[in-house]
Amino acid sequence: MASPNNSNYCGGKAEGLKLLKEHKLPVPDFMVISNNEVHNVLETPEEMAKLYMKIKERFGCTKLAIRSSADKEDGQSKSYAGFFSTVLNVPIRKDKIYQAMKEVYESANRSVSNPIKMNIIIQIMVKPRISGVCFSDSFDERGQKICLISFVKGLANKLVDGRTTATNVFYKIKNNKICHSDYVVRGMLHRESCHLDKLVALVQKIRKEIAENSDIEWCIDEQGSPWIVQLRPITRKIHLSKETEKYIVASEGVVKGKVCYIDSSLPTGQLKNAINNFKSGNILVSDYTDTFFMPAINKAHAILTSEGDILSHSAITARELNIPCLVGIKNLSSKIKNGDEIFLDTYKNILKVNGVNISEETTDIDWTSVYDFSNISELTIKEDIFLFENIFGENILYHDSNCLPENIKRARQKLETKFGDKIQISTSNKYHWYFEWKNFCKFAIFRKYYYKALELVQNFKEDEIDHLYKEIIEKCMEIQKSKRSNNELERQEIIISLYFLLDMMLPMGLSIKHAYLEAFFLMSFSSLLSQEKVKKKKLEKVQKYLHCVIARKNEIFKKFMENGLLSYDFMQIRDTQIREKFQGKYPKYSPKMYQLFYEKYIEDVNADI
Repeated sequence: MASPNNSNYCGGKAEGLKLLKEHKLPVPDFMVISNNEVHNVLETPEEMAKLYMKIKERFGCTKLAIRSSADKEDGQSKSYAGFFSTVLNVPIRKDKIYQAMKEVYESANRSVSNPIKMNIIIQIMVKPRISGVCFSDSFDERGQKICLISFVKGLANKLVDGRTTATNVFYKIKNNKICHSDYVVRGMLHRESCHLDKLVALVQKIRKEIAENSDIEWCIDEQGSPWIVQLRPITRKIHLSKETEKYIVASEGVVKGKVCYIDSSLPTGQLKNAINNFKSGNILVSDYTDTFFMPAINKAHAILTSEGDILSHSAITARELNIPCLVGIKNLSSKIKNGDEIFLDTYKNILKVNGVNISEETTDIDWTSVYDFSNISELTIKEDIFLFENIFGENILYHDSNCLPENIKRARQKLETKFGDKIQISTSNKYHWYFEWKNFCKFAIFRKYYYKALELVQNFKEDEIDHLYKEIIEKCMEIQKSKRSNNELERQEIIISLYFLLDMMLPMGLSIKHAYLEAFFLMSFSSLLSQEKVKKKKLEKVQKYLHCVIARKNEIFKKFMENGLLSYDFMQIRDTQIREKFQGKYPKYSPKMYQLFYEKYIEDVNADI
């Protein structure tokens, strides 16, 4: 392989891809355009036309990923991860390829003050089922060596930007081998972890044949095949030791400074001005960051975000710049305001805002993850629908990830004017499940069991949980065989609605809310979740019930699988079937599409079975 001092060197990212190919690992086909060639192509229409013909001849009519491969990127001591742009899903059109290359090329000047030679990778775009990042060698809170895999549905840019909560899988490493069967899953997409076996085998091959301590970007396509799209050395180790109920420590350090809040939902022109006007030495606070924020990040002494995870953009760049970073801060906008004085010491778990240590506050529940919808109201701004929840003093605005930024800002301003308080913005899965719940409530049988579950929860009847679960599963098996309706999709929807009730609403919604209310004046809710028996006799029944219902949650999907009621891919299969009804007019998992589907294709929702 070419070294950084070699004239043929085209950046660490390109060299990493070449190394993967040499070891016969699955890499989407790519070509590398050197810095000089990029300059000529962008300046000379004739050179652009020649390159376009080469691309068209090599890649056909598929879509492309246009990626940076700067000379200083992905090195042994510094990766510059998150500093430069990548443009995905670029159609093979000369004007689109030109625009994408120009954006990547210009990101060198936006992100780094020192001279950078920007080479560019042009690569076939894989349509992913799931995608993410793998740190082949990390450490858990006990110092145990692990392999960390973090992923989301679809494209990984949602994970890196921090706008979607990732699912993390922690594999133990024993005798220098990744243990396929010894792992822990944290996150909503636990069912998708079944697709990771082939990927783990590839990671083990990389560790053995190329290098340990590898930072790997990957995806698994819709046929279940894994692909490696990037390989670089880990330049900053991750130690999973500082995750609290209030935030995640993504990069350690001590800092003092003034908050500069940048609203990520601002229109592009205003956002650019806010980023460019960021003062050196301030603490950057935002919902999330991406490469567009780099001029501000380079001047910041710390980064705090309300969204993101240990492998999000904010976390990666902070570790690269060796500055402190907290991500996933609960209720950030209500706790920290523009101009506040911050003192942060991650080693001692101190986060002071204007002299008050807010890390000591007790906020027991993240209501955006509680699947109870009784307190939600809808708000429409132009074509976008928002959900608003005011619960126990918290004001939360939910929106779809595709909502227009200007509409998000208008919705927030409208609610803040009405309530006079800061509004927490969330893209939680709760948004989508609310609309599913509205549809499911049209089924008489769902309503019947919903009220049964509610009565069980309100009285904390731990001894009746197993009976309810058994009754519902038997009813689902009866529905599956039923000839009452020839509409197979209708029967499938009823089964999914009852699965949703058992797997999410009962344990993660109704039970959490009612247990919280019961304990509100007596003790913290977290004490109920503890394995230590509560001392207040009134709450013993509540604690016993709560432990029982949460334990049963882990068994529900397995029970539905064993009885042939659901498959691993049931949500994707369902979405594909419904989208076909509308000739692909709507994006995946569109609430509007599901609403129209129920109106048009579900026959007799009021009949019991």
